[in-house]
Parts: sequence; C-alpha cells; structure tokens
Amino acid sequence: MEEPFWRLAQSGLRSLQTFEAENMNRLALVSRWALAGPLALLAAIVGMAGSAVWVPAGPATVNNIALPLVLFPAYWAIAFFYALMEQNQMRAWFVLSVFIAGNVGFIFNAFTA
Repeated sequence: MEEPFWRLAQSGLRSLQTFEAENMNRLALVSRWALAGPLALLAAIVGMAGSAVWVPAGPATVNNIALPLVLFPAYWAIAFFYALMEQNQMRAWFVLSVFIAGNVGFIFNAFTA
C-alpha cells in the first residue's frame, strides 16, 4: 500500500530542512576556518609589521625590531583563539579586519611620511 501524499511531502520537507541546516553548518565551519587560519596569520604578520612603526626605538635602536619579532607568536595566538572562541562570527570578522586595516594604515603612514 502506498503512503499518503502528505507523508511524502512531509518527509521531503524534512530532508530539505536537513539539507539547509547542513549547508549552514558547512558555511559556518568554512567561515571559522578562514578566520582562525589565514586571517589570524595575516593579522599576526601585519600586527608585527605595524608594531615596528609604533614601538619606540629604545637606547640601542633595536627595540622596534626585536619586540615585534618576540610578540609575533602572541599576536597569532590571540587572533587564533579569539577567532575560535568568539560566538558571533561577524564580530570576529569585523574585529580582525579593523585590526589589520589599522596596522596597514600605520605601515602606509610610515612609508609615505
């Protein structure tokens, strides 16, 4: 005996909802991967380069070079763990993008001044 039409339609709707939920989870996973991977690394590299601009030179004139190199792992770890633990992914995208843009602005200002 065949199932009634409404049961078939209901099962099709359920599979469509499951498919949409899986795609949303996949999109969130790819977004989180992009945040914690390449964007965190880019933020650390740009943060290190930008720190050479605003850190004072010090008496031996190497502090503005040595300190950013020492702080690079900390920059990366902060960006990486922030990207993983932030619940609102859009806010994480915004915060890391503003950090990168700010440091790019520091670097650009140093080269043009």
